[in-house]
Amino acid sequence: MATILQTHLAYRELHRLGRSISSWRSHFPRGPASLSSLTFPGLTDFTITDRPEDDLDGMAAWRTFGGLTLDAAYERLREDPEAHQEAFMWMGGRAFAFYLPVVERYLREDEPRVAFDGIAHVLAHDLAMHVPSDVPEVLAVYIRLRALCERVLAEVAVLPDLAMRGFSIIQLQQAWRALLATLE
Repeated sequence: MATILQTHLAYRELHRLGRSISSWRSHFPRGPASLSSLTFPGLTDFTITDRPEDDLDGMAAWRTFGGLTLDAAYERLREDPEAHQEAFMWMGGRAFAFYLPVVERYLREDEPRVAFDGIAHVLAHDLAMHVPSDVPEVLAVYIRLRALCERVLAEVAVLPDLAMRGFSIIQLQQAWRALLATLE
């Protein structure tokens, strides 16, 4: 069985060679970021220090999303996206990989309806804090991050340049392109 890093590196090589994801999936049937391999994150997965209480940002992320299911975390993010988005920046790698579907769902289901009102811009920077990474679980979600970047950029390309809480469509595109470039 391939390790997460081997899987990630194999995908990057196939991508470089122009192979399709379907051919890659036949080689690695469980995919690069199988959520079944991610365990529910605990307090130490939210922090980056040996003593969790020493990582104030990680502890804040834990207070925001710790112990929540993906559905409950999504609802928490929807309650106040401006206040809760920052937790994605500061949570440790394992928690980030586990809760990435919350961001994907938010951007898919909520953000287009509010014309990428600035939260999408900030989320790009939050996600970029985890790239590059040596955390196997984060490496395993690089493919999902790349797909998310590509989808956001495609959706933003058809939006008019609206005033979005101080951000322009160009700034939004720049943030997501920068994240995408880091993933390559």
